[in-house]
Amino acid sequence: MSTLIALAVRYLLVVLFFPFSALDKTLNFKGAVGQAKELVANDGLATGLIVVGLAVEIVMPLCILTGTADRLAAFIMAGYCGMTALLFKRFWTPGDFWHRGQSKGRDLFWDFLKNFSLAGGFLLLTFGLTRATPGDFFAHPFASSHPYTQAAMSNDPGPKPRVAYWHLWTDDAGVSHQAQCELTNYETKEAGGALQWNNQQARSEATPVFTVQPVGWVGDWHENPAPQWIVVLSGRWWIESMDGVRIEQGPGEFSFGEDQGCQTDGQGRRGHRSGTVGTEPAVLMTVQLHVPPVRRACHIA
Repeated sequence: MSTLIALAVRYLLVVLFFPFSALDKTLNFKGAVGQAKELVANDGLATGLIVVGLAVEIVMPLCILTGTADRLAAFIMAGYCGMTALLFKRFWTPGDFWHRGQSKGRDLFWDFLKNFSLAGGFLLLTFGLTRATPGDFFAHPFASSHPYTQAAMSNDPGPKPRVAYWHLWTDDAGVSHQAQCELTNYETKEAGGALQWNNQQARSEATPVFTVQPVGWVGDWHENPAPQWIVVLSGRWWIESMDGVRIEQGPGEFSFGEDQGCQTDGQGRRGHRSGTVGTEPAVLMTVQLHVPPVRRACHIA
């Protein structure tokens, strides 16, 4: 049923052109050429315009209906609607727009607006209902949206996410703290015809390290070797900073360790302590960033 609805919606968008307008140009080709000669007096150019128009009105709707390079086809159709409005619906030409009673100018004006409203529908197909980035379309103009796949049926990525993480950071006095922060700088990106949320971080050299901490493991006071993302894959572990804050994390939770440059306090604390929780090892994935640390909480969003 969802596929039939998607097909019906797309057909309603193009039905004016395919088959009706294309069929009218085919059956009344001389009349269509005569209309084109209002713009260009040359018979050959007028005929060429109609042939191009026929091609657009047949090929582009078929692309939209089949989902083949449909975003580009819809973009072309939007331009086609706009151009035909400017060329053939020139409401300003008759000069009777403000006259009472019958007005050819006002009749053309409503047709002019209808053309641009239809163009808006095609642009909606091109750029989507959400904050789909126009840059994605222009970077991959021939990509297909696969409108009849299950992924496309639910192609609304939902509200912009806010993903929590803990940040272990060092203040100007050399004391480590932990703050709960959020990743919020997400943008939609198409992947395989479906939209997802991406939060792309600044590019830098990095070293992935996978760590398995055995049951009962405790690492006494130390600093992270570099600013690094730490993701818990399985098991649980705890982290304690110099200010006394202790947190626990389990699978799917992550933190950013940036406690470099701490000063040892009177109790011998420097950086953080950490250890495993429970009866199974803690399996961690760390991504060490080869960048200087920043002494500010939650600076990554």
